[in-house]
Amino acid sequence: MKTTDAGYINKNNQKNLGYRGISETHNNQKFFEMECLDCGHKYMANGCDVWLRKCPQCNPTKTSKEKQLAKQGATTKSRRISNKLRYQVLKRDNFKCCACGASPAKDPTVELHIDHIIPWSKGGETTLENLQTLCSRCNIGKSDFE
Repeated sequence: MKTTDAGYINKNNQKNLGYRGISETHNNQKFFEMECLDCGHKYMANGCDVWLRKCPQCNPTKTSKEKQLAKQGATTKSRRISNKLRYQVLKRDNFKCCACGASPAKDPTVELHIDHIIPWSKGGETTLENLQTLCSRCNIGKSDFE
């Protein structure tokens, strides 16, 4: 089994839950949702990090990646999305809705929102990797209740 396969469990007891549709990051790596099998915490991990990741909740020391994100305006302790981080998400997503592709450039009535992929209420962090651009129609149509 490859480290990027859903179901892979690394040496730190972290299970790969699968690809979550984010790329254009560290060397265009894909991001995968991980689950700590010790405490149940879910978080995102870069594809090249899956094999060595430790749970950020069980091991709260900041990694160099988390320190870098903090410098970019991301925060793991607040739900608030800074203007700098908001712009980084919009730019990464080409100012288009990730779900339907709607863009204010094509239709001025389109309103873009920045949305947590893993909801804040379920432990999702306010980081570049866990945020996406959605139009108001797609964002309002979803919720964190499943």
